[in-house]
Amino acid sequence: MKDICLLNVALNTIEKNNLIQNRDRILVGVSGGPDSMCLLNVLKMIQNKYSVSLFVVHVNHMLRGLDSERDEKFVKSYCKKIRIPFYVERHDVKKYSKSKGLSIEESAREIRYNVFRAYSNINNIDKIAVAHNKNDQVETSLMRILRGTGLDGITAMDYKANKIIRPLLDIKKVDILFYCNEMDIKTTIDKSNLDRVYTRNKIRLDLIPYLEKEFNVDIIDRIHNMALLLNEDKKIVNEYIKTIFLKVLVEKNNHMIVLDLEEINKYSDEIIKRVLRIGIIELSGNIAGFGKVHIDNILKMINSSKTGKYLDLPKNLKVNISYNKFKLYFDEKTEKLKFCKKLNIPKVYVKEIGQTFYFDILSIEQFNELNINLSEKNDLTGYFDFDKIDFKKTFIRNRKISDFIVPYGYITGKKKLKDYFIDLKMSRDIRDKIPLLAVESEVVWIVGYRTSNNYKITNKTKKVLKIKVKNKEVL
Repeated sequence: MKDICLLNVALNTIEKNNLIQNRDRILVGVSGGPDSMCLLNVLKMIQNKYSVSLFVVHVNHMLRGLDSERDEKFVKSYCKKIRIPFYVERHDVKKYSKSKGLSIEESAREIRYNVFRAYSNINNIDKIAVAHNKNDQVETSLMRILRGTGLDGITAMDYKANKIIRPLLDIKKVDILFYCNEMDIKTTIDKSNLDRVYTRNKIRLDLIPYLEKEFNVDIIDRIHNMALLLNEDKKIVNEYIKTIFLKVLVEKNNHMIVLDLEEINKYSDEIIKRVLRIGIIELSGNIAGFGKVHIDNILKMINSSKTGKYLDLPKNLKVNISYNKFKLYFDEKTEKLKFCKKLNIPKVYVKEIGQTFYFDILSIEQFNELNINLSEKNDLTGYFDFDKIDFKKTFIRNRKISDFIVPYGYITGKKKLKDYFIDLKMSRDIRDKIPLLAVESEVVWIVGYRTSNNYKITNKTKKVLKIKVKNKEVL
């Protein structure tokens, strides 16, 4: 039967790609549609085999009014029935889309993954399971082909990427629908999936059926197999390019990459372009926002090798050529980072400081279990009363003239940050590099040195904000 067949295919995908280990804590993204409900059912069926703990998160995009409310209630009710912990997040995707200048699809995806990562961080999750299937893979490949893409864009989604796993990636949509029917799995229907205003829907509803009818009934399998084969080629190419990148690399840190201009010019333009892509990904995390025109413009600078040339790029990146050195770096005028009230981002890389801040929210019970002596200095980790911080006014930044702090343990009131640094006999160049957690002009944490008395943990604290800093360069 197809229901048994689907389960076996999913198990084979999991084992072949080492997606799940014994006793994993798995967060499952569930919308209520057939794909995610099938995924949840499959994981529930194999739960005992791997002794895993399952958790469900549902993101209400607030796009479909009462239908969105219905989906949220449906998933909550189902999770309660099968006794799986359930979390829900509501986000106004339209508002987010306008503020970020992204499409509705891009905004919804970005929000979902931010939520997944946030809950993953809070609940010590090992894996985040999403319900991408074979049809999703083909739709993505076709969409990128229509927009114009290279090898990286047309290749397959990864079965595993960091914590993200895709157990249904080898299964067709038609088999998922059959499985849900045979197993009597109730699902919801997202009517927006029928709206042809979205490119992906046009591909799903019009292009793929046309290709199946006019060219090949097995078009889903054929394109999926093509993507997998190209993925293998991509890995070979990327490994080769990485060796060249390391050969021409002079210096690298969290906010800058310097390449030897003479060495890099020994290679063909095609290789240089791929080296540049690696450099961009190393600094910004991905290549999103960078098109062919940006790479071509950088290449022209490299080929000219003229000292003193500058070029502005997306994501506050800049390029500079100086004395046979090619420098890719973050603009020092980068806007300071503003916190999100619900801390939907579990970690943030602050470009102008060159450090990564990891956020976690603990109950006071969890905090007390840590048995921390706050009188002991802890350079890399800070603990604060979550409810005392006004997140709308909170930034991670460098110092300002008006900054002050009420140091933990002090009884003489606030102290100018400048005076505090003078007391430490600290040089100005070091002062300018020290990261601060600040609410307007009040410093909550001089990272590596002092925390504020105003935000300390007390017997009235209900929630604790934990912040851990990595890639510390100056402390």
